[in-house]
Amino acid sequence: MELSLVETILSIALAAAGVWVLKLLSEKRAEMEAARARLVSRSQLIRAAAHELRQPLNGIVGLVSTMRSQSGNDPAFREEIAEKIDVSARELNAALIDTLEIFELSTGDLGFDQAPIDLRTETKLLIRKMNRELKEKGSEITILGGHLPEIWVELDGMRLKQCLRTLIEQAISQCKAGHVRVSFKVEKVKGARHRMTYTIRDSGAGMDQHRARRFFDPVEYNENPALRGRPAAMLRLNLAAGLAELMQGGIAVESSLGRGTSFTFVLEAETCPPIENFTHEEESRAAEEMIDPSFGNLSVLLVDDNEVNLFVLQEFIMPLEFGRVVCAKGGQQAIDRAEEEHFDLILMDLAMPEVDGFQASRAIRDGVKSAGAPIIAVSAEHMRRGDDRLAKAGIDNFVPKPVVNADLFAAILKATPDMIANARARGVDVERSGEAKLRLTA
Repeated sequence: MELSLVETILSIALAAAGVWVLKLLSEKRAEMEAARARLVSRSQLIRAAAHELRQPLNGIVGLVSTMRSQSGNDPAFREEIAEKIDVSARELNAALIDTLEIFELSTGDLGFDQAPIDLRTETKLLIRKMNRELKEKGSEITILGGHLPEIWVELDGMRLKQCLRTLIEQAISQCKAGHVRVSFKVEKVKGARHRMTYTIRDSGAGMDQHRARRFFDPVEYNENPALRGRPAAMLRLNLAAGLAELMQGGIAVESSLGRGTSFTFVLEAETCPPIENFTHEEESRAAEEMIDPSFGNLSVLLVDDNEVNLFVLQEFIMPLEFGRVVCAKGGQQAIDRAEEEHFDLILMDLAMPEVDGFQASRAIRDGVKSAGAPIIAVSAEHMRRGDDRLAKAGIDNFVPKPVVNADLFAAILKATPDMIANARARGVDVERSGEAKLRLTA
């Protein structure tokens, strides 16, 4: 009898252990399947990123080769090639940014800047800008603004517009003609916290519900006609989905064949009081600004460890007609030159061997002759928003590489009052003579 009881207890224990082992194996199997799915998704994203990087790079290499192989010196042909190289270079830069942000999103390092934003006006300005772009391309598609309530919230406006633009562009790609309608509604969550729901609806052909449910799955990329052959769109859509989650929301897709597709973009933020006389980014860019002092008596120090980049910088600033342009190949050389003579402006690369741009800038600030000169970092270094390394090094502004003329000139424009004040303090004449040197127009 006792043996039978022991056997029963052992049987129960073994059965329980067996159930536990099976459950554990099932959980491990599920974890392995989930991990495998993540690896496959990441692999698809990497392939898409590689494709987007190779395409414009191939264009640049091919166009340079074409330019070299063509006999003669036809200005029109060279201008056409130059324009195509410029387009390819911009595409390459955009692909690099997308790839980097996808990586930062996966590691949790993607930066956010919270600031007051007029949601209604910013949305309307984005729609207006994208409609202008469509018109310039000769597109028959129109973006319509639906219900857009007035509300100010604390939010990263750039990230918001990044998500909206991605979703609107996807909606546009799904229409041959017709329209895309953008609207949003606001719901109070608790206290000052509100939930904003954007709806982006297109009048395209739509897709079946299975594809709509798995729209953001990179594994389904080649099976979805709305994305097939558009790896850049897949990258940006995945980035938008991740950004939406970071904004305490998400993106959902609803669609049916023949009835178009609807993207629902939800986010949460706290409301804030309106800012009086607030200048929106689009409005400020539309304003004309001038750099009109004479730089003929001023000097500039260009710092970079790459000779090609130094050459490019010299060409970029040539229209400003600085009286003296000095090049330093590396951080230590920059420190030495800045101690030998006074410079009114310094354009500084950051990632350099031995003495980098941060160290060189700090040393110049601690020096004597050029300590007060505005320092503008011109670098391929990826600076996340909120990064305080620039301020700690005494750097006044940052222009990312590849350098866009307008960005560099805008940074110099911002530094101009300090340059003038410093020069006048030294008794240097910087009054404007003749016509304005440069006009900046968006």
